[in-house]
Amino acid sequence: MPEIDFTQIETWFTAETLPFIIGGVLLLVLLFLYLAHRMRVMHLKAMIKRNRKASIKKYNVSALLEKIDNKRKPESNDFKGLKGKAKKLVKQYLKHKHNEIKYIAIFKTRGRFKFKLKACVIKITQEKQDRVKKETYQSLRDYIKLANKYDCLDQFMVYLDELPQYMMDDGQFEYYLDTHDVTISYQYQS
Repeated sequence: MPEIDFTQIETWFTAETLPFIIGGVLLLVLLFLYLAHRMRVMHLKAMIKRNRKASIKKYNVSALLEKIDNKRKPESNDFKGLKGKAKKLVKQYLKHKHNEIKYIAIFKTRGRFKFKLKACVIKITQEKQDRVKKETYQSLRDYIKLANKYDCLDQFMVYLDELPQYMMDDGQFEYYLDTHDVTISYQYQS
């Protein structure tokens, strides 16, 4: 077994070569950070694309509304009024839309080399006699509460179907419910 000559290693780290070594290490670290960031961005884009395809094929809102139309109590437009398999279908749809909106929110609010974990919050604004009441809904359970409170399951499902496109275009999207005089909108919240 050959012996290691430490004097040769000491000659590598002289005052002339040390800046090149430090610069090379820093360059490698920056290259690694850049590639890791690009991989995360590509992953998010792939997830958004996959969710969009699933929305078109499996989670079509107009077909779903026709399917659950005869599986609900008469004159009801909330989650509590659904019967049997319709509750499961609506829950799957809301879960899918919640995940799709979550990925788009992360993608649209990302920073340079780090991801800010901001969520998309559904905001309800009710204006009555110079008083503005705001409520926020963020989770799947909150979405169901919103549909039950304002009797707006069908309208809310249509809103969630159109929301990702407006989020990708950085546009504001408000939906007015005339039955309860409220406005549904979204915002990013950390």
